[in-house]
Amino acid sequence: MPDLPDLRELAYAALASTAAIGAAALTRKLLTTAYTRLADEEPPQNPAADDTTWPHALLWAALSGATAGMARATARRGAAAAWSTALDESAPLAGR
Repeated sequence: MPDLPDLRELAYAALASTAAIGAAALTRKLLTTAYTRLADEEPPQNPAADDTTWPHALLWAALSGATAGMARATARRGAAAAWSTALDESAPLAGR
């Protein structure tokens, strides 16, 4: 039977998940605003729609994918740093 995670692991997982969700929401809002200002139109909501051009669909996919990955990594690193600073110990799941 596998070992159950301890309370520290659960608390850290909740902290990291909350940070990632918040970062994703903020990043999406900022990216949508930037795309709208640069392209003078809203980002494509459905890349398969007839009115979405290939360049716009691919640009939005590349930008949103890259920024989502960076936001997730930044949030996880930030959560680990906050945990280490607050508790003077490494985050329990940081090495996995």
